[in-house]
Amino acid sequence: MSGNLAFLKHVYFFKDLDNRELRAIASVAHTQTFPGGTYIFREGDEAERFYVLVNGWVGIYKVSHSGEPNLLTRQGPGHVFGEMALVDDLPRSASVVTETKVEVLYLDRKDFVRLLHENPSVVQSVIRSLAAMIRNSNESYVDDLSERNKALEIAYEELKKTQDDLIRAERFSNLGKLVSLIIHDLKNPISIIRGYGELLKIVADDPVKLQGYASKIVRESDRLNDFTRELLDYSRGRMRLEMAPYRVGTVFDRIETLFKEDFFNRNIGLLLTGDRELVLYGDLERVVRALSNLVDNGRKALTDKSGEVAVLVDKESNVEKQTIRFQVKDNGEGIPTDSLEKIFEPFFSRSKGGGTGLGMVSVKNIVEAHGGTILVDSTLGQGTTVTFRLPQKLEINEENL
Repeated sequence: MSGNLAFLKHVYFFKDLDNRELRAIASVAHTQTFPGGTYIFREGDEAERFYVLVNGWVGIYKVSHSGEPNLLTRQGPGHVFGEMALVDDLPRSASVVTETKVEVLYLDRKDFVRLLHENPSVVQSVIRSLAAMIRNSNESYVDDLSERNKALEIAYEELKKTQDDLIRAERFSNLGKLVSLIIHDLKNPISIIRGYGELLKIVADDPVKLQGYASKIVRESDRLNDFTRELLDYSRGRMRLEMAPYRVGTVFDRIETLFKEDFFNRNIGLLLTGDRELVLYGDLERVVRALSNLVDNGRKALTDKSGEVAVLVDKESNVEKQTIRFQVKDNGEGIPTDSLEKIFEPFFSRSKGGGTGLGMVSVKNIVEAHGGTILVDSTLGQGTTVTFRLPQKLEINEENL
């Protein structure tokens, strides 16, 4: 007992107690040893003892939500543990595992509780020690939280810098790709315009050829103009429609002007089906652009063989809200399933003749800007059908046509 008394005098937990109170504690204290790697008690166990560490080291662990034990702290000679559960009469809140061979003094619950009842000074000492432990725990938690926050801030800044670098690299990559595709699409009409310009010098005295070449220059200029509008719509990310009534015949005339001669020279049929007097309501220029993109895609799908591109426009009245169906069908090579999933992605193109990859994006944007829907159906070796539907405004003043 005298050895225990001498040791207890140097334990911070009992520093304010006099010799009489320390003797009372030493009289009921028991000695026990544990080998390294031993659980003195486990989290959730019933609390039956209060421990003072005489020799060796222990680790205090708390199980996380994932079920993994996390080391809270390490304690050496002179430290106490297990007192909290005896005070609040709850199961153990953590596990204590010996890291080395350990010698402890322990007090059984009944002796610990009796000492508290008989010695007010012991109660005060316990309260002060618990308060100090909680205060130290809070300070340790705040310090740890501060360090974690600093580490998170550094990690966030590094992540943000990496993300900015990746975004910048992606933008330059997309810009380079877009510039390359734009240059490719500009070269053809510019070359054609220049060629016909040279021919105009030669046939200046032939009115018929002069008229024909001039018309082709205008047509190619219109193609360039449509191309720039397509790029502008994409870059702005929005589309302002110029809504007005127009007839199906007007749409067909525009499609024929754009493609009839080229299709004839390539031995490709162009079939336009629909009531030419049917009145529609929408942005004529953009509807023509959407259809011309689809017709041109059909032409490209027939590059290696002759065939036909069919355009159908009709009214659907079998639904609550009347719609106009636009359908462009070709009997070309078809689109593979993996490419069909990407068909509306910017810069995606399967055309052997090149392209910006914005054609189908433009078509989809035009259709959706009108409040319509679009569907693509394709079978390899049989062809592709693109169908889009636009809402039909019922009250149209045909005098404005």
